[in-house]
Amino acid sequence: MKALRWFFSILLALILAIALIFFLPATAIVQQITNVQTVKTWFNESNAYDEFLAAALQEKLQDAIPQLENLPLGNNRQIFTAIAQSLPDDFVQNLFETVLDAHFNYFHGRKDRVEFTIDLTNIANSLNPNISNLPTENNNTPPILPPGNPPTPPPIDPSQLNSSQLPGGISEQLTITEEDIELDYNNLANIRQFFSIATLIPRLSYGLILLLSIFILAIASPRWRNGLFVLGFTWLPSTILVVLLTLGARSPSLNGIQTQLNSTIVQEDPAAGNLLLQTAIVAHASIIERILFLSGVGVLLGVIFLAIAFMNRRISA
Repeated sequence: MKALRWFFSILLALILAIALIFFLPATAIVQQITNVQTVKTWFNESNAYDEFLAAALQEKLQDAIPQLENLPLGNNRQIFTAIAQSLPDDFVQNLFETVLDAHFNYFHGRKDRVEFTIDLTNIANSLNPNISNLPTENNNTPPILPPGNPPTPPPIDPSQLNSSQLPGGISEQLTITEEDIELDYNNLANIRQFFSIATLIPRLSYGLILLLSIFILAIASPRWRNGLFVLGFTWLPSTILVVLLTLGARSPSLNGIQTQLNSTIVQEDPAAGNLLLQTAIVAHASIIERILFLSGVGVLLGVIFLAIAFMNRRISA
């Protein structure tokens, strides 16, 4: 009977070791990528909001607000950078977080569709008082163009602009909703299905690990001392292995992410690609930190199990 107990204890210990090695990293990853607050922190810590807005304002904002096409700002990137800096500090952050909340509500099944409304009135309210601070054109001489090219309008001095010169739509209530952007609900539905499965992983992982640990304690010995030894010698090396594997894979995995993003998204859309790249670097560090934290807790539990077992053995002796 005793030999049978040891056999099942060792068998369960092997299953527990495999569960710890695979489920601790999986749990850490799922807990990070399915938590909207964590994702918001990634974007915020990446410090990419201002850079993204300065790079994309001219292209993206004109698509969303056709009235801006009438602004006499030409193609002066410096002017658009100044406009971006004149907006409220948290404007772009609030914009991104509003969109993120809408998507995560859909991914978690709290909404049937992605729904959001972004008020753009702050653009006019911030732009009008600060328009005089925009950079000016010092050279009023139009460039010499080859014959046959249409004349280029003379440069505009932004300091001469005021709210009365802005298009009428700018001074009115402006909003962007989910209907103003193209949403691929086929891809979004796939992500939603992934979320529905992935969010079960932490609960299943913790439940399985706890259940296996209880069975080992109950089977190994009626006095539980041998069970604590088995748990300690299972938890400690398994979680130490997770720590070592995580530290060893940290640099190669980050290099792989950067290479993949640089060769695809960054080249196709530099503004969005750079934002995604900086955010991916922060996300990678956050996930690694979470895996190391959970593994560290496992190492600590392994030490505690062994310490209690040795103390119990001395008391019994």
